[in-house]
Amino acid sequence: MANSLAAVLAGCAAINGTLLGKGERTGNALLEGVLLDLSGLGLSGDADFTVLNDLYETLGQGVPAQYPLFGRDAHRTRAGIHADGLNKFWPMYAPFNVPALLGRPLDLSLTKDSGVAGLIFLIRQHTGTELTKDHTGLRALHESLTAEFDAGRQTAVEWEELAERALKLLAAGPVVRSGS
Repeated sequence: MANSLAAVLAGCAAINGTLLGKGERTGNALLEGVLLDLSGLGLSGDADFTVLNDLYETLGQGVPAQYPLFGRDAHRTRAGIHADGLNKFWPMYAPFNVPALLGRPLDLSLTKDSGVAGLIFLIRQHTGTELTKDHTGLRALHESLTAEFDAGRQTAVEWEELAERALKLLAAGPVVRSGS
């Protein structure tokens, strides 16, 4: 990618690349990554990167979870420090508006290391509700999850598993809604 970008910046009018790692030869740059970087440099016009989501599906092989930019986990974190950063100033950890530009969410899988900040991020991301770190129900939910991990749980907690517990927490007490 660096060579492709340097070539374009030096005046090259065409580059070879792959799409989802598929192309003429191995070693070519990820075309979607090069285009995204060129867009960030103001050199690609109004590209609609969300169309790649459908294109990837039509290739019939799916997108590997860890695939750069478009994989299911490409914009997922598990670390509490990253969640706290996303809560406070998301551009530090996501230098472009991932949901708007790529049509992919910023996401978090809760682990023992996600902390209260991870819960705050997930709840806000899925409900639009902003909680403070000292919220009693939030603290109780965090303690419950920590106990699960301390008891030997090895898998991350995804929103689908957490949703019912989080919604009960929100129904039980005063909260501050985002934008209020």
